[in-house]
Amino acid sequence: MENIRFTDSWEEYFERFGLTTFDDFYQHCVASTVGRNTRRNVQKFTLGENANRKVFFIKKFHNPQLKDKFSAVYNFGWPASQARVEWDNAWYLLNNGVGTYKPVCMGERSLMGIERNSFVVTEELKSVCLVDFVIDKWRLLEFSMRKEMIVAVAKLVRAVHEMGVSLPDLYLWHFFINTDRPDKKNQLSVIDLHRMRQNGLSRRGKIKQLGRLYWSMSSDYFDQEEKELLIGAYIDGSSFFDRRDSMRIILRCSAELDKKRTLSNYYKYSKV
Repeated sequence: MENIRFTDSWEEYFERFGLTTFDDFYQHCVASTVGRNTRRNVQKFTLGENANRKVFFIKKFHNPQLKDKFSAVYNFGWPASQARVEWDNAWYLLNNGVGTYKPVCMGERSLMGIERNSFVVTEELKSVCLVDFVIDKWRLLEFSMRKEMIVAVAKLVRAVHEMGVSLPDLYLWHFFINTDRPDKKNQLSVIDLHRMRQNGLSRRGKIKQLGRLYWSMSSDYFDQEEKELLIGAYIDGSSFFDRRDSMRIILRCSAELDKKRTLSNYYKYSKV
């Protein structure tokens, strides 16, 4: 069984380029791979020319892990596909004022009610991956500007957590920043939402996710003062969190990640 869903008038738009069926998107769409693992891959493709040129990203899922299937049931109460999870999570954030990519198309293929493959297509964000921004510009910024951005990241995470949203993949390379707004205010977005959960998160769970973000702040670019600034901006002024206890959990989480993964340099996570 196959199901394809479009946002607004995007069905007519894609039809002009011969993209109407599941396989048109999943198999035959000409795209370049920007990220891949054993369960999913992300590709970038363009349609139209010159002033009418548009850039999209398609995230393709195949043979989802059992834990991701259980997570979908826990989140929605029924066995949603991985693309549907990403689709619904993106709209949930957008409808609550949190920046992320805008989904325009989603497709599912199932056999006897069990997901085989799925995909979600999103518009290109008018911003850059925060890791790319850090690589290119971080060392050139005054401390006041770096502080402003770190605090903005902390406040975004805090706002998402206060919505009861869990972001297990909370790493710096999953944030995007738009520094070219007319109002001169930086706008942050968060991506990679297929493991996001909408229905609650414990205090310890929030701090552990903050610990992953803390770990992802490479010492090649961020000093200890800046890393602690992130924690302070998230915790200070709250009666819900104890800074000393929270820092202990964060450092433990960071140490555990060090044992499992190597945070070499940011070029590995660049979205360019």
